[in-house]
Amino acid sequence: MLNFFSKKPKLEFVSLMPEVAELMPIIPAREQNFKWTKSALDHYKKIKKETPEQDSFHHIAKCPGILNVMKQGWIHRSYQDIFVKIENDQFGWKTPIDQSKADVGHKWTWPYLGLHDKDIMGPYCLERGAYHSIVKIQTPWLVYVPKGYQLLITPLPYPDIHKFESTTGFLNGGEGPQFLNVQLFWYAHNEEVFIPKGTPLCQYHLIKKEEIEVEQRAYTENDLKNLRKRNNVVTSKFNKTYSDLRKITWKT
Repeated sequence: MLNFFSKKPKLEFVSLMPEVAELMPIIPAREQNFKWTKSALDHYKKIKKETPEQDSFHHIAKCPGILNVMKQGWIHRSYQDIFVKIENDQFGWKTPIDQSKADVGHKWTWPYLGLHDKDIMGPYCLERGAYHSIVKIQTPWLVYVPKGYQLLITPLPYPDIHKFESTTGFLNGGEGPQFLNVQLFWYAHNEEVFIPKGTPLCQYHLIKKEEIEVEQRAYTENDLKNLRKRNNVVTSKFNKTYSDLRKITWKT
């Protein structure tokens, strides 16, 4: 019997600094605008004007694989400016708000930035060309991940700034409030880096934990028919769209 009254799973982001929840919330990824996308779109329009027959999917501004991943999940942004300087292997930073002294009405206060001990991931960081310690942004955010799900934390797939990159990890669901501290590989050596307020730091994706059937097999004639059908759909228009593919019943 169907349960029409079952609740939808709920993902909750909770800020220990109420003003941050109002002024710099964690937002759906589709609402985040990256600077590079405007210049890419302008370039695409220029090419399209000069050569209307140009395949739109061969340009980064229109690639569905890129655009789709950029629109999935949620974006965590820095709620304040960050200035970082590494000089002679020493890590220094400052922010306009001293979060460790913030008046938040509870004892959960800590500096906005910190470092993990270099012995934890030092060799791996160095192999990536990063600073020997993981930079930890200790945000005021908590998350409640619904039971039966996991929150996947990923780097931004196509960011504007390439001086740092979030690590990847999972938070399990049903484990109560969990801190959303952003762990960063830091690539800017012996230079000063300014991260403006509102800069995206990482991306979140809610993943359902479930068993699925996986099959690996040799191709059949149906697979070849499907490939020919797909090729016809995506190559028969100058302005292509993958939405037409979703209207077809695919037999395997």
